[in-house]
Amino acid sequence: MTDLSTLPSDSAPLSPQQRTIILAQLRAMGISTKGDLARLYQRVQDEQQRRAEQRERFDLEKNAAAIRDRCKTLIGFVREAWHVLEPRTQFTEGWVTRAICDHLQAITLGTFLNMGLPNRLQMNVPPGTTKSLTTSVLWNAWEWGPCDMAAHRFLSTSYSADYVKRDTRKSRDLMTSNWFQRLWGADAELEFQRVVFTRTGETSFENKARGTREGVPFDSLTSGRGDRLTIDDPLSVAQSKSDADREHARFIMRESVPTRVNDPVRSATALIQQRVHKDDPSGVWEELQVPRIALVLPMRFEVARRCVTPIFTDPRQVEGELLFPERFPPLVVDAMEREMTVYAVAGQNQQRPIPREGGMFKRAWFKPRPDMPRGYRWVRHWDLADTEETYGADPPYTAGVLLGKPLNADTPYCVADVQRCRDEAPTVRKLVKNTAATDLAKCLAAGGTYEIQVPQDPGSAGKTVARDMVSMLVGYNVHKLIETGSKIDRAEPFATQAENGNVEMVIGPWNDAYLEEMTNFPGAKFKDQTDGTSGGHSRLLKPPRQGNQQTSTGQALPIFRR
Repeated sequence: MTDLSTLPSDSAPLSPQQRTIILAQLRAMGISTKGDLARLYQRVQDEQQRRAEQRERFDLEKNAAAIRDRCKTLIGFVREAWHVLEPRTQFTEGWVTRAICDHLQAITLGTFLNMGLPNRLQMNVPPGTTKSLTTSVLWNAWEWGPCDMAAHRFLSTSYSADYVKRDTRKSRDLMTSNWFQRLWGADAELEFQRVVFTRTGETSFENKARGTREGVPFDSLTSGRGDRLTIDDPLSVAQSKSDADREHARFIMRESVPTRVNDPVRSATALIQQRVHKDDPSGVWEELQVPRIALVLPMRFEVARRCVTPIFTDPRQVEGELLFPERFPPLVVDAMEREMTVYAVAGQNQQRPIPREGGMFKRAWFKPRPDMPRGYRWVRHWDLADTEETYGADPPYTAGVLLGKPLNADTPYCVADVQRCRDEAPTVRKLVKNTAATDLAKCLAAGGTYEIQVPQDPGSAGKTVARDMVSMLVGYNVHKLIETGSKIDRAEPFATQAENGNVEMVIGPWNDAYLEEMTNFPGAKFKDQTDGTSGGHSRLLKPPRQGNQQTSTGQALPIFRR
């Protein structure tokens, strides 16, 4: 137990006389320890909270009718209910907030159905625009309370189980609050007693009208139905980099989402997300041309992509005009985008995963040069495929990219040549072997060294292919690469070098096809040249093999040949 007299002298700017008086007064109140003082402080806080709630009840008694009137629109309800959900944060409203509310409200009021349009809404907006709070929390409460639709069943989902719990809990806490219950719950006048709970679980609750709210993670969305299916950010930024996660999300969008609504005509599905990949769930709807209302709002206005829906037109006029300057002013957006990658800005901010200048790479980053530089360490990395081009098919390519860096410096890198073909294994092997002989002569003539790298896929078949390639290339300095991580992860280190002006490219007839793929990666259909480049870069980041390398004729050559 700590006596109050031991409080440090700097705990308050008091004189010794004032301190003595205060301590005497506290002891007279029976407070002699820090614990006693903490309990007094808690009692004061509790009393302040009780009085605040009493004032709120008094205000509700006086203003209940006016509040209900303002809550006839969803945006009005958001304004009024905000203090319950975010008591320490001031509500910042912009036209984007109203646009989101207006489209959800159009579903509730049957506006789209009356126009002969589907009750399916896709909203792509940047993070920080209250999209989750509005769609996954407030919309449910607004329909049940002010709209007198307490029998509606909501099924909500997100990529994260934690976010599902968060938003379901927030919706429940809002509707069980004194404020909501006094206006539309058990404490309201009889005609407004619409939301009386019979069950209030963390991810599942129900009211007397048999309306329910169920929350499930997106990857488990295989059962249950609702009158409202809200899909909020079904794929995370990290998941978007995984082919397997994107494919599973696609599976859920096609195999489960269409059957998770009670009424295939009148029930509604609302998909709201920041774009994270060309093939994310919004991309699946776009690819399949699923009938829907699409509200797509980039952070910076693009005149050519002005969003127009049956009830809304993007009001911005100037290219680059910001979406939500009330919350994200120019200095904030500029600083944020300096930290983000080009691809993140294109997807999450601009809602188009492939930016107008390309994906992870831009053409201007590849500086043309007339010929191969001298004194370089060269690596030809092959991305292998053995599918022959046939009529009506569009198979992947085998591609080999020749990439180099100075023997005595880290940069600049140089892309010197690309070889591609679409043929079966015998023709591919012939191309690899003939290219090796040509490369070796060119690299040595330019005072450099030459290495070859081939991928080794997992499994016995991949090991066999890699072993056969190495055997065929006897006499050359050949490496096997076991690739790990996603294609995006593997390409990012080279993209960093390119973005910082450290990449040159020898002028050649292959340039256009190479740059077309690189500047559209990872959205490009084919990624073989990108894989060939990132594979070669990964080899150049490692020290060269010690000892001698051999020419195809078996002649020993020093690995650092000038």
